[in-house]
Amino acid sequence: MAKRVTALILAIVFSAITLSGCWDKVEIDQRAFIGVIMIDMAPSDYQEEMAEDVEGIPGIEKQEGEMIKVTYIFPDARILGEGGGGGDEKGFVTLSSIAPSIAKTNGYVDSRLSRSLYYGHTQVIIFGEEFLKHSDKLKEVMDFFNRSPRFNRTARVLVAEGEASKVAETIPKGEKLMFRYIRDILQNEVTNGRLVEVNFNQFVSSMRQDGNTVIPRIIPKKDEVKISGLGVMRDYKLQGFLSEYDTLYFNTLYGKRRGGREYINLNNISATFNTNNTVKKMRLLNSDINNLEVGINVVIEGSIADKGFENEIFDAEIINRLEKEYDKSSVESCNFVIKKLQQQLKADALKIGDYLYKYHPDIWQEIQGKWEEVYPKIKITPIINHKIRRTGEVK
Repeated sequence: MAKRVTALILAIVFSAITLSGCWDKVEIDQRAFIGVIMIDMAPSDYQEEMAEDVEGIPGIEKQEGEMIKVTYIFPDARILGEGGGGGDEKGFVTLSSIAPSIAKTNGYVDSRLSRSLYYGHTQVIIFGEEFLKHSDKLKEVMDFFNRSPRFNRTARVLVAEGEASKVAETIPKGEKLMFRYIRDILQNEVTNGRLVEVNFNQFVSSMRQDGNTVIPRIIPKKDEVKISGLGVMRDYKLQGFLSEYDTLYFNTLYGKRRGGREYINLNNISATFNTNNTVKKMRLLNSDINNLEVGINVVIEGSIADKGFENEIFDAEIINRLEKEYDKSSVESCNFVIKKLQQQLKADALKIGDYLYKYHPDIWQEIQGKWEEVYPKIKITPIINHKIRRTGEVK
């Protein structure tokens, strides 16, 4: 009988432990749900009261230039809990900390809050322009978040023009939550074909592969932010930017173009091509090591929305002329982007090296040791084919 009672008690205790959820949980109202993280290099003239207490850490007091500034944005429960507040009142709280590493800023901010920082719902990470010129600091930050088991690895990654923390000074129109405001703009721009959306997992994977990638650029203003163009990374450092217009054709070459419009004039009539679908494939056109040529074939399907061509909807000759004009215009724009990537930024953002490594390993074996020298000399040829599936409006 005693054994049965003991077994019953043990069963109850075991059930209580295993079925009661997370026994070491932190209550929701005790967490600061970080929506946006902004990371900058600390300015050399930062105010002492902005920095955390680093006294006693050897050498830190003489390394102000290597300090980083991390700004956290999380929802203001007081305002949101009251039904949204009124006027232009922000629905988020901003806190900044300066320290030698993000791990230390994390601990310092925790000590100033009544709630603990929680990254499980982080939507956006924004790196400052100057910060991305310090590869060692970037690697530290990537490692910190990569080792954080509760960090949201689908958080979008962006680079700010100037300081990332300036984004926190923006008061968005019609939106109280900064992370939602940025996220929605990103989604709109992606469907316009003028943006590449990059999450943390993709960013880390691409950087570890060859140190090259692209991330969207965000430009903070007083009452809005603009997400336009791309920051181009090489060897874990920001090399420069592609404009919004160039990004459309980078997306074309990269095979990630979703939507987007192109404009030409034919017979003094403006014609707008709306992209519906894009298919891209690379081909090796010349395997001579000294004259390598890689072709990027892209088929772009879409429609003509302008009424000016509604009478020529079934005219094969007009459609063919339109397609050739779009092909010509796109090839010129793609060549400009290729030249900028190869000659100015010297970044293999189109992943030509990855293509050779995967599909032509014998060639890659010969050139991988001198890739930085070979890459700018490779001839990259865009072969663009527009397919118009509909023109004008059917009456």
